[in-house]
Amino acid sequence: MREFPETGIERAVRLAGSQTALAKSLCVTPQAVQKWVSQGCVPSEHCRTIERLFPDSVSRYELNPAVFGSREEAIACLGRAAPLQQIAQSPAIASVSGNDQPSHAVHGAR
Repeated sequence: MREFPETGIERAVRLAGSQTALAKSLCVTPQAVQKWVSQGCVPSEHCRTIERLFPDSVSRYELNPAVFGSREEAIACLGRAAPLQQIAQSPAIASVSGNDQPSHAVHGAR
């Protein structure tokens, strides 16, 4: 019996059928995939492709948490982010866009 849970790259290999099959899908060598499996993470430039190949089964957060963080951290950040409408209507944004200043002040005209 295995002591550690399956990593994201191990799951992707299992779902693809083999390291060679996954490598072909990503246009990389089987040796590259083998290296990722042994390291337990995938280079960031391949994470989203793998995520698209196996939606709802493998996430970029599992494939490279050092770059993407954990899924929980991402969800927490989304919850803390202000809605876009709130940001666009804030006084700071309005003054930067020039909505409350004369045009010469915004453009630096003399």
